[in-house]
Amino acid sequence: MAKSKKIDRYYKTIKADPVRVKPSYKSKKIKTLEPGKVIHAIKINGHYVYVPALKGWTIWKDSKGQKYVRLLKVAPSTKADKLLAALKTNAAKMIKAHVRYSANHACKSLSSALKKKRTNCATYVSFALQSIGVLPKGKYIWLDTKIHGSGSSIIRKKAKIAYPRKSWMYAKLKKGDICGFANKPHTMVYAGKSKQGFPLWYSAGGSDVNAKNYGPKRKKSYEKRKIYVRIRLK
Repeated sequence: MAKSKKIDRYYKTIKADPVRVKPSYKSKKIKTLEPGKVIHAIKINGHYVYVPALKGWTIWKDSKGQKYVRLLKVAPSTKADKLLAALKTNAAKMIKAHVRYSANHACKSLSSALKKKRTNCATYVSFALQSIGVLPKGKYIWLDTKIHGSGSSIIRKKAKIAYPRKSWMYAKLKKGDICGFANKPHTMVYAGKSKQGFPLWYSAGGSDVNAKNYGPKRKKSYEKRKIYVRIRLK
């Protein structure tokens, strides 16, 4: 298929939009996108929209010249985006409140953690999940080879769960993935790569709980360790 310099754009369907195998009215139809559907696409030559996830094309306009889609000026915020933003915001609050690491503590909400000045890797992530409405206040998760905690059944319904049992490089990670490590259980959130290509994480384990280490930061000791659980919010 043709390439375009205009990449990473989002469109919303204005009306029922047929997706075809080629940019032609005569080509086979793959499916039809319902009105209001947001699609990640590329505008090519002002005529067609390529939908990567569907491996097909939508016609830019119908035979009467009416557009099927409209360009969104701002890409829609995903749950992963919101989670990363909440981790950053909550870290700033914890730093200001001088919150310290505690492997076993009774704090089940951010307000409680700020008051009692205690958190750990799993509750730090759980507080962010609470902040964006994925988990109810007071519910939490922690990871090793499985998902544990009072919010485990909820997170299974609101996320895609995988068990890669591979290092970060082979675990097919995306920004915002919540990852669980075994053998000294640990829960972290993948925040993408550094300019040098190293994985970056949001973490509140042990020495991570200080002004410099919440993240996103590199965790060298985890780069060869296997990720046993990968949680990707829907």
